Amino acid sequence: MKKSILICLSLVFILAAVHFLEKNKLKIIYLKNTLYYYFLEESVKCEGLNIDYLKDILVYTTIPYYSNWGYAALLKHDGSISLCTTANNKNEDFRFASLTKLITAKAIVNIFHEKKISLDRKFIDFFSEFENKKYRDNRVKDITINHLLNHSSGLGGPWGADDMIVSKKPWCPSNIINLTQVKIAGKPGSNYLYSNVSYCLLGALINELSIEKDYKKHIEKNYLSKNLYFLDNNFRSDEAPYNTKYDVLFNLNYINQINFDFLASSAGLAGSPHSFLSLIQSLYSKSDLEFLFKRLESQCTTNLNNCYLWNFRLMKKDSNYKIIFSQGYLPGASSIVAITEKGDVLLWLAAGPPIEERLTDILLMEIYSAMKSL
Repeated sequence: MKKSILICLSLVFILAAVHFLEKNKLKIIYLKNTLYYYFLEESVKCEGLNIDYLKDILVYTTIPYYSNWGYAALLKHDGSISLCTTANNKNEDFRFASLTKLITAKAIVNIFHEKKISLDRKFIDFFSEFENKKYRDNRVKDITINHLLNHSSGLGGPWGADDMIVSKKPWCPSNIINLTQVKIAGKPGSNYLYSNVSYCLLGALINELSIEKDYKKHIEKNYLSKNLYFLDNNFRSDEAPYNTKYDVLFNLNYINQINFDFLASSAGLAGSPHSFLSLIQSLYSKSDLEFLFKRLESQCTTNLNNCYLWNFRLMKKDSNYKIIFSQGYLPGASSIVAITEKGDVLLWLAAGPPIEERLTDILLMEIYSAMKSL
């Protein structure tokens, strides 16, 4: 009898423990990662002014929720820089993922400005192969360059073959005539749908219009320092220690599943974080920022979380303060760029995905608060 009672009590205890662990999974992971940081690693290394907020971003959000490898740097409009990194950050290179789109967007804008061509021109007008073709969805013919820049083309997600995984047979940029066979999500300009293939098509347009007739060569010649480069299907020895433990879909073998030539204009850049930070600030002039802030505020009146301009979104938690930001993701590599109206630029990197997707909102609030404090 006593043995049966003990067995029952043991089962109850085990079930209660399992329930507790499952219910408090996030808190336990947070505690484990935080203790790991405090007891097994040295403190975060910082230099420059305004470091308290940068340090908080790493200590209270990055390490517990993302990775024990982190980077947060602020380059102010006057050229001064503040930087915090985790102790195990050895100045490694990093994969900037979709932050690449910020370079592609500005390259397109610059080409069109130089050639005095309107960004409201239709995409198919620049390619002779689309002449007299039949379309599965006639709305595709109305997609403009602005639609592609602003994720409002209707391409993306399950529409428009947005997947760059080799097994899904991506068609852009090597066979853009397949655009005639695509069905889009709605009338171009009527909604926002984040789209990698839109920026792949912009890369194809740079192939067509640039002097170099090649997207990578054009970007390398006109924008990149020697410390920035395009990815291939290999990891370099000097890259960050990416961790895909909490990645739902991929592990580090993803490099064998993706065609990085196809990915180049949407998520293909890597290299020195310092060099990338400087590049972003140099690309976006005062007039660019005035345009971006004004246009985003006027056009994104209902849903700021899903409204884009040149791959930027607007964050305005306080009526008196706003920033624009852009996010990047590749397996094991998370990144954010945020810019103030004055031109202060913050670059945040972590060598891992968030434990839960909703934690990105917490991180963005930390970044917003940090930049508001300047």
